[in-house]
Amino acid sequence: MGEETVKIKLDSSVALFALLFVSIVILAFHISIVMNGVTGFAVSAVEKPFDINAIQSTKDSIKALYPVEKIKSAEDAMAIVIPTGVPEYASKLPVSYGDGEKSLLVWVQVYQTTKLTPEQANRYINLATKPLGISCEFCCSVGPVGITYQGQLKCGCKHNPAAQGIAMWLIQNTDYTDAQVVREVLRWKAVWFPRNMVIETVKAAQESQS
Repeated sequence: MGEETVKIKLDSSVALFALLFVSIVILAFHISIVMNGVTGFAVSAVEKPFDINAIQSTKDSIKALYPVEKIKSAEDAMAIVIPTGVPEYASKLPVSYGDGEKSLLVWVQVYQTTKLTPEQANRYINLATKPLGISCEFCCSVGPVGITYQGQLKCGCKHNPAAQGIAMWLIQNTDYTDAQVVREVLRWKAVWFPRNMVIETVKAAQESQS
């Protein structure tokens, strides 16, 4: 009985150590990219076909939007999915990938103040009601879809309106394609939920390479 207790404690300690190790790796990666401002992969352009009707999860979106076939390690996944610096539209909005908390509040305000035209609203609803990952799925149990078909939020946490605000603002103020809009939402999700997004990216890579 005593040996079994010791074994259980050791197994728990190993699991805790593994989780701590992953967290430390992600933290070290963040420090590295902030200091160096570079990543090992160029992902500025969406070159893959992107069929929104064929995607059923955030993982599917990652597989369709990122070069997951190049991933050989967790470090590769982090380099691909976690953005650095500032987005190309930063001159129009005070947001930065390096300041996730401040940018989160900006995107929430964007959601609250953005008024779409009927045409823009139809495009937004068509995107956001599909399981592409425009949601707060990693902090709340809403899955990859964050709104109803009527455009109402499924969750009131800050991450969900922020994700919707990103999609809405990009539709209104840029010429981004649907693929580019979704990928930008995923970039911010990687800022706010790096561990979850790295895990999904590794899964996507494993499936694409199997």
